[in-house]
Amino acid sequence: MRLYLVDVPAGSATRILAIAIVGPDARFERVVEAAMPIVDSIEFPTR
Repeated sequence: MRLYLVDVPAGSATRILAIAIVGPDARFERVVEAAMPIVDSIEFPTR
């Protein structure tokens, strides 16, 4: 498992966003590679 803990900007409904990427050992790097565009696309609105 790869776990990302993201400190969410002040004023959001939550303080920390947890993202867990899980996959079988034999394909884990490919699973992470496939998930990274989604993780990288997360944006938080600025106020």
